[in-house]
Amino acid sequence: MWRSRWSSLALSMTLAGFAQAADLPPLPLPPLPPLIEQPGSAWNWTGLYVGAHTGMALGLNTIADPLGPSIFGDTVRSPGFFGGLQVGRNWQPVGSRVVLGVEVETSLADLDGTNTCYAVSGAFTSFNCRARTDVLGTATARAGLTLGEFGRSLAYVKGGFAWSHTEFETLLNDNLFGRGATARTSAFGLGWTGGAGAEYALSAHWTVKAEYDYRDLGTVAMAAPRRAPVTIPDIGPPSGVLVTVPGTEVAQRLHTFKLGVNYKYGPDTAPFQDGMTLPFASLLSRASRRVPKPAFVSDWSFEGGGRVWVSSGRFQKDIAGGNLGYQNPTVNVSRLTWDNLAGTTGEVFGRLDTPWTVFVKGFVGGGTLTGGKINDEDWGVPFGGAGVNTAYTNTQGDASGRLSYATIDAGYDFFRGASYKVGGFVGYNVFREDKSSYSCTQIALPASGICSPPFTGFVLGENDRWRSLRVGTAAEIVLMPGLTLTADVAYLPWVKFDGQDFHPQRPFVADEWGQGIGAQAELFVTWYVTPQISVGAGGRWWAMWTKSGSACREPPNGDCPAPLQDMQFKTERFGALFQAAYRWDAPAAVVARD
Repeated sequence: MWRSRWSSLALSMTLAGFAQAADLPPLPLPPLPPLIEQPGSAWNWTGLYVGAHTGMALGLNTIADPLGPSIFGDTVRSPGFFGGLQVGRNWQPVGSRVVLGVEVETSLADLDGTNTCYAVSGAFTSFNCRARTDVLGTATARAGLTLGEFGRSLAYVKGGFAWSHTEFETLLNDNLFGRGATARTSAFGLGWTGGAGAEYALSAHWTVKAEYDYRDLGTVAMAAPRRAPVTIPDIGPPSGVLVTVPGTEVAQRLHTFKLGVNYKYGPDTAPFQDGMTLPFASLLSRASRRVPKPAFVSDWSFEGGGRVWVSSGRFQKDIAGGNLGYQNPTVNVSRLTWDNLAGTTGEVFGRLDTPWTVFVKGFVGGGTLTGGKINDEDWGVPFGGAGVNTAYTNTQGDASGRLSYATIDAGYDFFRGASYKVGGFVGYNVFREDKSSYSCTQIALPASGICSPPFTGFVLGENDRWRSLRVGTAAEIVLMPGLTLTADVAYLPWVKFDGQDFHPQRPFVADEWGQGIGAQAELFVTWYVTPQISVGAGGRWWAMWTKSGSACREPPNGDCPAPLQDMQFKTERFGALFQAAYRWDAPAAVVARD
C-alpha cells in the first residue's frame, strides 16, 4: 500500500514537471556528442549558398611619419557602416560534425575619419590627414563544428585574403602663410583576414550568422604636398621658411562585425520545420506554399534585467577658419580630441515578444567618465608674447565627466521558432556625454603657449547630445540547450548633434550643432542558469559623426554673430557588457489564437 502511494506521488510529480517544462525553453545542458560523429538524422550543411550582410567597421590607418617622431596623431580612425553580398560552398561528410567551406564576399562601405599627421614640432605646420574607405572584400576558407539539436548550429573560424579601396587625403593646415597644399592618393590595400562566427539553420534553406573579422590590409604609399612652412617664432610675426615634405606609407587595419543571412541551394531534407513567419513565408516559399504556423506564434514573452557597461570613448571636432562652404573641415584652424574616456554605466533593459511576431525592445542607462585626456590643437594663431603667430600648438589635460543614454526599438520577426528569432526593426537613440578638464600642459611650442607653465583649474568643458534614428536587423539563436547568442546591427540614417563648448580661460561659450549618420552594434552570449534566470556577457560599439556642422560663440546678448565656423563632430564608444535577466512566459492556453 505505501509502495503504491509513493509510486503514484512520483508519477504525479513527474507529469507536473513535464507540464511546466512544456511552456519553457529546454535548458539543461546534455553531454556533447562525440567530436566527429553525429546522429544520422542530423541536418547536413553541404551545398552552395548565396546571401547578404550588414555590419559595422573600424579602420585604423597608421601613417609613418618621415620627418621624425610625432608629438600627436598619425593614426586616423575611420568608423562606419558596410553591407554587401557573399557566395560560398560547404562540405560536410555524412555522419560527421566537421564542416569545411569557402566563401567570397564583397561590400560597399562608408568609413571616414581625420587626424593630425606630420606633427613633429610646434614650429612646423602639420597636416590634416583623411582616410575614406568605400569598398571591402574577402576570399576565405572556413572550418567549423556543428552543435545542438540536429546539428543546426555551426561554430567556425575562417581566414584568407582581404582587400579594400581607400582614398587618402593630406591637407596642409596653413592658416599662417596662406600657401595651402593638398595631395590625394587612391589605393587598393591587399592583405589577410582572420575571424570567427556562429551560423544557425532556420529552415532547410535559410541560415543566419554573426561574425567578427580582423583584417590586415598591408601598407600602401601615400603622397604628400611638396612644401610646408617652418616658423621662427623668435624673430616676430609672421616669419618662416618652406621645407620639402616627402611622401610616406600607411598601414591599414580593420575590425569588422556583421550579421548575415544565407540561402542554401539543394533538396528540402531538413528534419525540422520551416520557421518563416507569415506573410513573409508565403512570399518566399515555392509556389506560395503555405508554411505551417508554428506554436510559438501564440505565445507572449518578456525578458528584462540589468547590465553593467565598461567602455571607452572618444570625441573629436575639427574646426575650420570660418564658414567656407564645404561640408567637412579640410584645412583646420583647431581640433579638440577627447580620448580614452573610460566609462562605467548601469542600465536596465527589456524585450517584449507578441503573438503577431512583433517585438519591442530597449534600454536606458547612465554613469561616469574617468581617466581620459583632452588635446587642444591650433594652427596659425597668435600665442605668447609680442603677438607671435605659431605654426602649431597642442595642449593636453585630464578629462572626466558623465554620460547617459536610452534606446527604444520596434520590429517584426521574419523568422521565429522555439529556438530562434530573426527580424528587422526601427528605433530611436539618445546619447548624452558631458566632459570637463581641470589641468593643462603645453606639449607643442612649450615656451610661449597658453599652458606654459602648466596649471590646474577649470580649463575646458564639452556637453554634447546625439539623437538618432535606427534601422537594423536583430537575431537571437539557441546554439545549444541553455546557450543563446543575441546580436543586432543598426544603421543610423539621421543623426542630430547639439553641443556646447566652454573655454573659461579665454573666456567664451560656443553653441554647436550638426547633422550626420552613424552605426551601432552589439553582441551577447547568454547562459540560462534556470528556465527563467540567465547571465550573459557581450560587447557594444557605437559611432556617430556629422556630415555638416557649425558653431558660434555666444556674445553678451545671446545672439550668434556671422560668420559661423564650419565644424565636424565625431563620437565613438565601445566596451564590454555583463548582464543578468529574468524571463516571463505567459501560458500558451491563455493567449492561444487560431
